[in-house]
Amino acid sequence: MKKSISFLVAIFTVLTIAASVPQKISYQAVVRNSSNNLVVSSGIGMQVSILEGSVNGTAVYIERHFPTTNANGLVTIQIGAGTVVNGTFSTIDWSLGTYFIKIEYDLNGGANYSISGTNQLLSVPYAIYAETAGNGVTAALTSQITSLATQQTTSNANMLTLQSQISSINADITNITNSIVSLQVSSTATNAQLTSLQANVTALQNIVNALQVTVITLQTNVASLTANQATTNTRLAAIELYISNHP
Repeated sequence: MKKSISFLVAIFTVLTIAASVPQKISYQAVVRNSSNNLVVSSGIGMQVSILEGSVNGTAVYIERHFPTTNANGLVTIQIGAGTVVNGTFSTIDWSLGTYFIKIEYDLNGGANYSISGTNQLLSVPYAIYAETAGNGVTAALTSQITSLATQQTTSNANMLTLQSQISSINADITNITNSIVSLQVSSTATNAQLTSLQANVTALQNIVNALQVTVITLQTNVASLTANQATTNTRLAAIELYISNHP
């Protein structure tokens, strides 16, 4: 019978001993086969990968475990305490951004993995980061948030300036266009004058187009800064919560 795994229980916790944070994360899952029956008292193979940036990101750390499910089909491992395949768990810099955890399974107890699942790591690793870096972490993240807010304000101001310039140039284009119409009506108009004015309109329109591209770029930058600020705020809140609970 082909087996499958069901993550009915998938719990991540940072293991704490006497207010000291070791470099381990506890992981639990309930294992079931394709008939939805518990896989009890059976040895299985597991490979854990910490991915940076996305579900398809670079694996900064990989380790393997060969645990045995209990009588209830529950398997428990400590991430950071397995057989290392690549990287060093204690040197992962959780401050760099988003991380994902990929768990692969071989229900026959080997290392021929055919089942996998990937989930984003949220606040759990940041407790480790907070313990390692101390209260200075909050100051660093607060400074980062302030810097992002300043960049966002500057980008917004630049955007307003550019939009004002676009409005001014559009007014110039309107005035020149009106002059062209007036000259076309006038019998004293010359082809040279009309050509010159039309060239001015074209040049101004090119400037407007370039400024509009710059505005779009600034809008994208502001959106990115806002997203980064939200992520940093989330990390800061998690770290401050951990620190407040572990004086």
